[in-house]
Amino acid sequence: MEQDLGQGEGFGYWGRRMIEVEGLTKYYGDFPALRDVTFRVEEGEILGFLGPNEAGKTTAMRIQWRRGRGSAT
Repeated sequence: MEQDLGQGEGFGYWGRRMIEVEGLTKYYGDFPALRDVTFRVEEGEILGFLGPNEAGKTTAMRIQWRRGRGSAT
């Protein structure tokens, strides 16, 4: 549950949001590699992606790191 700390958009329960992904979807042709992936990481948190082989973990991270600042659609 998110709590408003009175610091405005971009702040969650523990502090500043460092990474926020909402509705990430990636297709290779007709094949959906990722469907509607949503997560956020706040300052001080550690992120771990767990899942079986070929689940899209690397694809999700590559998209996140390549996009840089701002938003991607």
